[in-house]
Amino acid sequence: MISLKSLKYKLAIFLLEKTAPKKNYFILKRSRTQLAEYFGVQCPSLDCTFKELEDEGIISTEGRVVTVLNRNKLSGI
Repeated sequence: MISLKSLKYKLAIFLLEKTAPKKNYFILKRSRTQLAEYFGVQCPSLDCTFKELEDEGIISTEGRVVTVLNRNKLSGI
């Protein structure tokens, strides 16, 4: 559970760095597999964390496009 929380934190930082305050979306240049390797986790863990952020209404994803819906919540992670 601790590793999932740290993954959520790492992913939040990653998403905040990729989106400027005035631009709330970006296109992933890496595949989910490559992104999982970047974070040092398995793909299912990364997918679970993305899904959790989506379920909380913090982000939305469509293919490789990630949109930050609630920057304040993301910052609070």
